[in-house]
Amino acid sequence: MIFGQYDESLLNESGEFKAETHIMVHDHMYEFNSWMFCFSIIEDLSMIPKLEEYFECNAHYFITDLDGFVLATQNALAESIKNNRYDKDGNPLIIHGNEPNVWIDGFKNHVKYGEKGGYQTKTANTLTEFLNSPKSRAINLDVWFHKPKRFEFESEFRIVLYPTAGRQEKKIFNINENWRLLKCNFTDCLSAKPKSFEE
Repeated sequence: MIFGQYDESLLNESGEFKAETHIMVHDHMYEFNSWMFCFSIIEDLSMIPKLEEYFECNAHYFITDLDGFVLATQNALAESIKNNRYDKDGNPLIIHGNEPNVWIDGFKNHVKYGEKGGYQTKTANTLTEFLNSPKSRAINLDVWFHKPKRFEFESEFRIVLYPTAGRQEKKIFNINENWRLLKCNFTDCLSAKPKSFEE
Protein backbone atom coordinates (compact mmCIF):
# COMPACT_ATOMS: atom_id res chain seq x y z
CA MET A 1 0.00 0.00 0.00
CA ILE A 2 1.48 3.33 -1.03
CA PHE A 3 0.57 6.58 0.71
CA GLY A 4 0.00 9.66 -1.41
CA GLN A 5 0.61 10.39 -5.08
CA TYR A 6 3.69 11.22 -7.08
CA ASP A 7 4.51 13.71 -9.76
CA GLU A 8 5.84 12.45 -13.12
CA SER A 9 8.81 14.79 -12.69
CA LEU A 10 10.07 12.39 -10.00
CA LEU A 11 10.70 9.73 -12.68
CA ASN A 12 13.67 9.48 -15.03
CA GLU A 13 13.49 8.55 -18.77
CA SER A 14 13.21 4.83 -17.92
CA GLY A 15 10.24 5.32 -15.62
CA GLU A 16 12.36 4.75 -12.52
CA PHE A 17 12.17 6.98 -9.47
CA LYS A 18 15.12 9.36 -9.27
CA ALA A 19 17.66 8.53 -6.59
CA GLU A 20 16.64 11.35 -4.27
CA THR A 21 12.98 10.26 -4.21
CA HIS A 22 11.65 8.47 -1.14
CA ILE A 23 8.35 6.64 -0.92
CA MET A 24 6.72 5.50 2.31
CA VAL A 25 5.55 1.89 2.08
CA HIS A 26 3.15 0.77 4.79
CA ASP A 27 4.66 -1.76 7.16
CA HIS A 28 1.69 -4.13 6.86
CA MET A 29 3.52 -5.55 3.87
CA TYR A 30 5.54 -7.59 6.32
CA GLU A 31 4.40 -11.20 6.33
CA PHE A 32 4.78 -11.36 10.08
CA ASN A 33 3.01 -10.45 13.26
CA SER A 34 3.55 -11.51 16.83
CA TRP A 35 2.14 -11.76 20.32
CA MET A 36 3.26 -8.74 22.30
CA PHE A 37 3.11 -8.10 26.03
CA CYS A 38 3.62 -4.51 27.21
CA PHE A 39 4.48 -3.27 30.72
CA SER A 40 5.72 -0.14 32.44
CA ILE A 41 8.96 0.02 34.42
CA ILE A 42 8.21 1.63 37.80
CA GLU A 43 11.09 3.42 39.52
CA ASP A 44 8.88 5.61 41.70
CA LEU A 45 5.54 4.41 43.13
CA SER A 46 4.09 7.89 42.59
CA MET A 47 3.99 7.03 38.85
CA ILE A 48 1.29 4.39 39.41
CA PRO A 49 -1.80 6.68 39.73
CA LYS A 50 -0.77 8.56 36.57
CA LEU A 51 -0.33 5.33 34.61
CA GLU A 52 -3.60 3.89 35.93
CA GLU A 53 -5.44 7.00 34.77
CA TYR A 54 -3.69 6.99 31.40
CA PHE A 55 -4.34 3.28 30.73
CA GLU A 56 -7.85 3.50 32.28
CA CYS A 57 -7.24 0.59 34.66
CA ASN A 58 -8.09 0.06 38.32
CA ALA A 59 -5.55 -2.63 39.22
CA HIS A 60 -1.84 -3.27 38.79
CA TYR A 61 0.60 -6.06 39.57
CA PHE A 62 4.35 -6.19 39.93
CA ILE A 63 6.43 -8.75 38.05
CA THR A 64 8.87 -10.09 40.62
CA ASP A 65 10.46 -12.78 38.42
CA LEU A 66 10.71 -11.70 34.78
CA ASP A 67 12.20 -14.96 33.49
CA GLY A 68 9.50 -16.93 35.34
CA PHE A 69 6.84 -14.66 33.83
CA VAL A 70 8.18 -15.19 30.30
CA LEU A 71 8.40 -18.96 30.78
CA ALA A 72 4.86 -19.18 32.19
CA THR A 73 3.57 -17.10 29.25
CA GLN A 74 5.43 -19.22 26.66
CA ASN A 75 4.13 -22.44 28.20
CA ALA A 76 0.54 -21.15 28.30
CA LEU A 77 0.81 -19.93 24.71
CA ALA A 78 2.19 -23.26 23.47
CA GLU A 79 -0.56 -25.17 25.31
CA SER A 80 -3.24 -22.84 23.96
CA ILE A 81 -1.99 -23.27 20.38
CA LYS A 82 -1.88 -27.07 20.72
CA ASN A 83 -5.53 -27.10 21.77
CA ASN A 84 -6.74 -24.44 19.29
CA ARG A 85 -4.99 -24.76 15.94
CA TYR A 86 -7.77 -23.24 13.80
CA ASP A 87 -10.02 -20.22 13.99
CA LYS A 88 -13.83 -20.43 13.93
CA ASP A 89 -13.76 -20.46 10.09
CA GLY A 90 -11.33 -23.38 9.94
CA ASN A 91 -8.27 -21.31 8.97
CA PRO A 92 -4.95 -22.26 10.59
CA LEU A 93 -3.90 -19.83 13.34
CA ILE A 94 -0.23 -20.30 12.47
CA ILE A 95 0.77 -20.33 8.82
CA HIS A 96 3.75 -22.68 8.81
CA GLY A 97 3.56 -24.45 5.42
CA ASN A 98 5.01 -27.94 5.47
CA GLU A 99 7.06 -27.44 8.63
CA PRO A 100 6.11 -30.27 10.99
CA ASN A 101 6.95 -28.48 14.24
CA VAL A 102 6.29 -25.01 15.56
CA TRP A 103 8.27 -23.48 18.43
CA ILE A 104 7.51 -20.35 20.42
CA ASP A 105 10.53 -18.07 20.56
CA GLY A 106 10.98 -14.39 21.25
CA PHE A 107 12.85 -11.76 23.15
CA LYS A 108 12.37 -8.92 25.59
CA ASN A 109 13.72 -5.39 25.82
CA HIS A 110 13.10 -1.80 26.90
CA VAL A 111 11.31 0.40 24.40
CA LYS A 112 13.49 3.18 23.00
CA TYR A 113 11.89 6.58 22.44
CA GLY A 114 12.75 9.06 19.72
CA GLU A 115 11.68 10.39 16.38
CA LYS A 116 14.23 8.32 14.44
CA GLY A 117 15.81 4.92 14.74
CA GLY A 118 12.81 2.62 14.76
CA TYR A 119 12.16 2.62 11.07
CA GLN A 120 13.72 0.67 8.26
CA THR A 121 15.23 2.04 5.08
CA LYS A 122 15.30 -0.18 1.99
CA THR A 123 16.41 0.90 -1.46
CA ALA A 124 15.79 -0.37 -4.99
CA ASN A 125 16.00 1.09 -8.51
CA THR A 126 12.28 0.79 -9.19
CA LEU A 127 9.18 0.40 -7.08
CA THR A 128 8.38 -2.91 -8.82
CA GLU A 129 11.85 -4.23 -8.01
CA PHE A 130 11.37 -3.24 -4.38
CA LEU A 131 7.92 -4.82 -4.03
CA ASN A 132 9.08 -8.08 -5.66
CA SER A 133 12.25 -8.24 -3.60
CA PRO A 134 12.74 -10.09 -0.31
CA LYS A 135 14.00 -6.70 0.96
CA SER A 136 10.43 -5.41 1.10
CA ARG A 137 9.48 -8.15 3.53
CA ALA A 138 12.65 -8.34 5.60
CA ILE A 139 11.89 -8.27 9.29
CA ASN A 140 13.79 -5.90 11.53
CA LEU A 141 12.54 -6.79 14.98
CA ASP A 142 13.88 -3.51 16.40
CA VAL A 143 10.71 -1.88 15.02
CA TRP A 144 8.76 -3.49 17.86
CA PHE A 145 10.94 -1.72 20.44
CA HIS A 146 10.64 1.86 19.27
CA LYS A 147 8.02 4.53 19.93
CA PRO A 148 7.84 8.29 19.39
CA LYS A 149 9.28 10.42 22.17
CA ARG A 150 5.86 11.69 23.26
CA PHE A 151 5.20 8.25 24.85
CA GLU A 152 8.38 8.27 26.93
CA PHE A 153 6.45 8.67 30.22
CA GLU A 154 5.07 5.13 29.70
CA SER A 155 8.56 3.75 30.45
CA GLU A 156 7.60 0.66 28.50
CA PHE A 157 9.11 -2.80 28.51
CA ARG A 158 7.98 -5.38 25.96
CA ILE A 159 8.06 -9.12 25.50
CA VAL A 160 7.58 -10.26 21.89
CA LEU A 161 6.78 -13.92 21.20
CA TYR A 162 6.36 -15.52 17.78
CA PRO A 163 6.08 -18.95 16.16
CA THR A 164 9.22 -20.22 14.47
CA ALA A 165 10.73 -23.35 12.90
CA GLY A 166 12.98 -23.87 15.94
CA ARG A 167 14.71 -22.10 18.77
CA GLN A 168 17.12 -19.45 17.44
CA GLU A 169 15.81 -20.08 13.90
CA LYS A 170 15.47 -17.14 11.51
CA LYS A 171 12.38 -18.62 9.87
CA ILE A 172 9.42 -16.93 11.57
CA PHE A 173 5.83 -17.91 10.81
CA ASN A 174 2.88 -15.57 10.46
CA ILE A 175 0.00 -15.80 12.91
CA ASN A 176 -3.57 -15.41 11.77
CA GLU A 177 -5.18 -13.74 14.78
CA ASN A 178 -5.34 -10.35 16.46
CA TRP A 179 -5.34 -11.43 20.11
CA ARG A 180 -5.40 -14.49 22.34
CA LEU A 181 -6.59 -14.98 25.91
CA LEU A 182 -4.18 -17.17 27.91
CA LYS A 183 -4.64 -19.15 31.10
CA CYS A 184 -1.31 -18.58 32.88
CA ASN A 185 0.03 -19.58 36.27
CA PHE A 186 1.86 -16.49 37.57
CA THR A 187 1.80 -17.58 41.22
CA ASP A 188 5.57 -17.31 41.71
CA CYS A 189 6.29 -14.30 39.52
CA LEU A 190 3.59 -11.69 40.23
CA SER A 191 2.85 -9.67 43.34
CA ALA A 192 0.17 -7.17 44.32
CA LYS A 193 2.79 -5.38 46.40
CA PRO A 194 6.06 -3.82 45.18
CA LYS A 195 9.28 -5.68 45.83
CA SER A 196 12.66 -3.98 45.64
CA PHE A 197 15.49 -5.41 43.53
CA GLU A 198 17.60 -5.79 46.66
CA GLU A 199 15.25 -8.36 48.24
